[in-house]
Amino acid sequence: MLQSILGHELGHPLATEFLNQEDEGYLSVIRDMVDKNKILKETNPLERELERSIIISHIKKLRNDGLSEIISDMVAVNLFSFAVIFAAYEIAIMLSMDDIQGRDY
Repeated sequence: MLQSILGHELGHPLATEFLNQEDEGYLSVIRDMVDKNKILKETNPLERELERSIIISHIKKLRNDGLSEIISDMVAVNLFSFAVIFAAYEIAIMLSMDDIQGRDY
């Protein structure tokens, strides 16, 4: 199971390099969607622009974090084939996603 973690971690530098070279043209689409859906609450134009930029940067971070993990997983699968898929399954069934992680009382 450790080889799947190794392959995943080896994929992070590749994912970072890929995301740094990516064209950010998608941000204009996100900006249009934010404007179209009327989720901005501020009426002052400067405050609206600040709110818009915060929303867009949050969406960009979530997107990049998700893509980074997916790309890293794909690198692990390319390196170690089906062993990574079986290891991921074993990791996924160990704990429920609803389990609370914290102190044992």
